[in-house]
Amino acid sequence: MKGIRQVLLVAAILGASMLGGYLANRIGPGRVQAAPSTDFGPPEKITLLDVPNASTNPDIFGTTAVKISNVGSFTVENAASLIEVTHQGRLVINSATGNGVFFELRVDDATGMTIGVNQPSGIALVRSSEALQYVPSTFSGYWTGLTAGSHTVSIWARASSNEGNNAIIDPGGWPSNIVIVKETLPFGSVYLPSIQN
Repeated sequence: MKGIRQVLLVAAILGASMLGGYLANRIGPGRVQAAPSTDFGPPEKITLLDVPNASTNPDIFGTTAVKISNVGSFTVENAASLIEVTHQGRLVINSATGNGVFFELRVDDATGMTIGVNQPSGIALVRSSEALQYVPSTFSGYWTGLTAGSHTVSIWARASSNEGNNAIIDPGGWPSNIVIVKETLPFGSVYLPSIQN
């Protein structure tokens, strides 16, 4: 007896669902369907930039950062996004007094989010003992609050103390030196199905 009641209950639920679907289709204001797949977007957008072969000008610099070169531009889609900029390639210094030379990634000439006192994200150190060597380097910086639209990535250099001599990005002009810009869209910026008439 208990088994028959369960079968009847399942049949009643299925019948009610089918009747509801039929009535909604016949007397409803319009069909319910998902939007075109173009409304779905990945939660991240990637832009690749080629790092130019460039060096500091003048060659000698101190503890105040000097721009080596602009790398390229990228477009922010949403002002609430998190932007991650990563350098992947080689760096060279001719010499440095003190610990070495800091290379800095910047967006619109501004340093990345601060991770410590006077320590922005997006920096790499080439030590004095590594002078005149191609130093493989991958480092990332993070930015928030960038307006939607075009922005420019640049690379800067500064001595850790005293002075540095001739900081070079992409020594030799190899095509494997790149900057990767990743925009992570804010949580909730995904498409939800809509009702279309």
